[in-house]
Amino acid sequence: AADPTNALALEASVRRAAALATDPRSSTLIRLAASQRVARAQLFDGPGRFAHFQLFCLITAGRDTGNRSFERQQLTEHLRFAARAMAAAGARHTQIRLTCLDEAARPLIEHVHRDLSDLPAIDVLEDPERAAGGGYYTGICFKIHAEIAGRQMETGDGGFTNWTQLFTGNHKERLLTSGFGVDELASALPRHPDPARRTRRAR
Repeated sequence: AADPTNALALEASVRRAAALATDPRSSTLIRLAASQRVARAQLFDGPGRFAHFQLFCLITAGRDTGNRSFERQQLTEHLRFAARAMAAAGARHTQIRLTCLDEAARPLIEHVHRDLSDLPAIDVLEDPERAAGGGYYTGICFKIHAEIAGRQMETGDGGFTNWTQLFTGNHKERLLTSGFGVDELASALPRHPDPARRTRRAR
């Protein structure tokens, strides 16, 4: 696979369609995650760069409940997860860079600033110069940058898409996706010697 979020979006659409068949106004949330080795066709050059790598992805699917409440609540949930994950990986500082792709979604950025204000060592910034993502995401997209073991790196990417709207034929459907590069995080962590190997060597 090129991206686990595609398969997760298909599965979420099946589950949302089943919920809508029972209740046309169902707001049942579908939360799915996957950790998968993925492959890309383009050539990657440089040390530690491969066409195959591990991604951990999250999606949340649901229904527009008015006043962008789905977008605000689920964006906050995904970004809080990202902040906790970076802290658990040893990040001393994390930046969440938000890009507004639709001016109607701009109030979400103000909400995110407030909703994440209690998190330590987290900066929420606007990134209006981001070139990529405009043809892929809708409304709001984001990137996660973290400082781990003295290295600054991009560790995550996400945003809203219209995939479940297309799969279900329902314009009220909403979908938020997040993805994290596991290999990049692992490469930054300090390497500890294998205790078993050290014991064998001592013998």
